[in-house]
Amino acid sequence: MRLLDWRPKGRLLDVGCALGTMLAGARDYSGWSVQGLEFSSEAAGMGAALNNVSIVSSSVAGAPFPEGSFDYINVNNVLEHESDPVAAVKKISQLLSARGRVELTVPNGPIDLLPNLTLYRRGLTVKTRHDGHLFFFSRRTLEWMLDNAGFRVISFENFHFKQGCKSRGWLPNAYSSFLSPGAFVPESGDEGRSLAGSGSKVAATMPALILEDYKKLIPPQPDWVVYYARYRLRRFFYASGTDFGCDFKILAEKK
Repeated sequence: MRLLDWRPKGRLLDVGCALGTMLAGARDYSGWSVQGLEFSSEAAGMGAALNNVSIVSSSVAGAPFPEGSFDYINVNNVLEHESDPVAAVKKISQLLSARGRVELTVPNGPIDLLPNLTLYRRGLTVKTRHDGHLFFFSRRTLEWMLDNAGFRVISFENFHFKQGCKSRGWLPNAYSSFLSPGAFVPESGDEGRSLAGSGSKVAATMPALILEDYKKLIPPQPDWVVYYARYRLRRFFYASGTDFGCDFKILAEKK
């Protein structure tokens, strides 16, 4: 939505695009040309077949595109997985055209790390959902990285406040949403209990699917009027003056 609020057309790169569903939507319902970048070669191949979009399998730093190839780059929960995030942000700047924009969604590092620290202090070392996060960025760190790479921050927002409460252990069963399937967590005075979800059991027993089977898993297109209204409603729950929530949403322009 921010894309169309800014320009009616241009060149879009979605970093961490998975199966390219968002790219297909942008291609079909806007004047933007689209390109995907996905680290998983399996996801890239399946996404290209499912959605008929171009997806390259690579890390951000290794993205094989010429400088200035894109006008808008969407980076959704990718930077925390990069082995060299500073180099990744600089690469994004290089890939953007003059005055191009990046939309960056990244966990609020200090809050994202809280469940791990709390469980460790309880004497339990567990593998959490976020064990693939190599870096935990604060707002100040992200602002420095963007400035260092030649960006001007347009907006810096914080959201997912319910998850922020869970990270602090303020809600019942707060840590269950952070644990990998099958992990145990001791509540106050308890020995702990299994938090394996039914989804993990399904994944463990699911047979290999062919392309046609995967197509059947794609849900029907939503009612776009309702979808747009919900998007606008969710935007009311994004705040710029707090770091309480679990995630950051940043919009920055290349200087």
